[in-house]
Amino acid sequence: MQRALLIVLVLVGFVAIQAKGDFVCKQCQVLANDLLKVPEANQTYELIDQELTKICQNLLSSNPLAEKECERIVDNLVADLQNLGLFLGKGWSGYALCTMINICDYYCCLMPYRPEQVHIAVTNNPSEMMVTFITGEPITPTVEWGEQNCNPAGPIGEVVVGTKSCNFTYSAVGTSKTYTQGSWQGQIHNVLLTGLQPTTTYYYRVGDPYWDWSTHNFNFTSAPVLNSPTDPGIYKIAAYGDMGASDASDANIFLLQEKVQSKEIDLILHAGDISYANGFQYVWDDYLRKVEYYTAYVPYMTAVGNHELFYNFTAFKERFSMPGASSLSGTNMYFSFNYGPAHIIAYSFEQDAGYAPEMHPGGVEYQWLQQDLIWANAPENRTTFPWLIMYGHRPFYCSNTGTSNEMPCEIESAYYRSLVEPLMYQYKVDLVITAHVHDYERTLPVYNETVVSTSYDNPGAPTYVVVGTGGNREGNSDPSTIPKRPPAWSVSHLDNVGFGLFYLTNTTLDWTFIDATSDTVLDQFTLSK
Repeated sequence: MQRALLIVLVLVGFVAIQAKGDFVCKQCQVLANDLLKVPEANQTYELIDQELTKICQNLLSSNPLAEKECERIVDNLVADLQNLGLFLGKGWSGYALCTMINICDYYCCLMPYRPEQVHIAVTNNPSEMMVTFITGEPITPTVEWGEQNCNPAGPIGEVVVGTKSCNFTYSAVGTSKTYTQGSWQGQIHNVLLTGLQPTTTYYYRVGDPYWDWSTHNFNFTSAPVLNSPTDPGIYKIAAYGDMGASDASDANIFLLQEKVQSKEIDLILHAGDISYANGFQYVWDDYLRKVEYYTAYVPYMTAVGNHELFYNFTAFKERFSMPGASSLSGTNMYFSFNYGPAHIIAYSFEQDAGYAPEMHPGGVEYQWLQQDLIWANAPENRTTFPWLIMYGHRPFYCSNTGTSNEMPCEIESAYYRSLVEPLMYQYKVDLVITAHVHDYERTLPVYNETVVSTSYDNPGAPTYVVVGTGGNREGNSDPSTIPKRPPAWSVSHLDNVGFGLFYLTNTTLDWTFIDATSDTVLDQFTLSK
């Protein structure tokens, strides 16, 4: 009897704590919504800091430690907003702000044990594939796969949710992790598939045998092995940056899905600014659900952008498993991998709000990049992987005159060129894919702002493309910002929502820029060796 009474009292106390938390969350939203009513033109970062700090003090005064932590988060949040030049206007809500300062909770998933947000990534071993997915509650993260599609019921590609009757050939169990920044609650699972045969289509499902499986059987084609009997000889890679979760990206997402499902794309490079969550974790989850119909089918290789900076890039670092360990960087902030006849390098200038001290000569990323470029240019490696491609968020060359960033495009790009352009020229990088500026721009082969060649046949210097046209709520650049008299190195400049798609062989790189609304090619060039 006493034990039963104790249990009841404990449960009543727990419910009371939960009710108090719900009350505090609702009060926070009322106060935060009042702040959001202030027109952006009248906002200052000092005002935002003061008002959010008041919320911490008013609602958490009974818990000094929580109040102090809330105030610390506010200071960091406002610093990140200032770095991005953002004020609290369209796209913000009281609930978002209250989760971001840890007063309201945010639960990741639509159902507690059902897998979602599936995406895959290559490693530096063509017999492997990394599979990542999310659930709300802890599970035993499992992937089952095989060359035959397990299809017990429904249309091709569908499975019965929770069925135990699927007989895939292989199974692997992975690892799980989580993070709590932004009040996020969920579980991130990584499962490494091994022993894959090259250029082979595998069907798979993710989940937990004792809880729930993904509602679809997905499929992917494993990485090729050069000069093997299954070498396709041509490799199809899509590239873009600055893609958000809003409907501004829909045209791109729909066309990418179509081309992935019809096997017109083998690999995707996302050059930073992923989802435009700006610290609100719901947007990360919404975005990754939205793009699952291609990120679960072809490797989705992500480079970090400036809009990922909230909470020291925590969401980006935890949600994407890139080959940092196998490329010796030890991080997914910058890394490299081989795919087909290309050695591909993802770089970052995002440290210290774009000052990028790690990319200064002697810095840890600079030293890693230099060693990676030396490896790529060893005769045996350059013979095997003749194409050397870099991708990352901030551009080295751009001429847009009306960028929304605090620093003009031409000044910012000149700064980054001063750090590493000599390395890229010395080690014969072929193509550099960037974003950050919300337009499309292509250069001639160029070094030190000087056109090296008007031909793309063995040009002797890198070609640069800006593809910040993924679609986001900030919008693409106004056509009036495209200079009427561009620099000599700039030969194509567009403001359409779209993406790059290039086909690689051992001797040619055929690049196109595709308008997503019409599926038409608006720009094209061919690099050749």
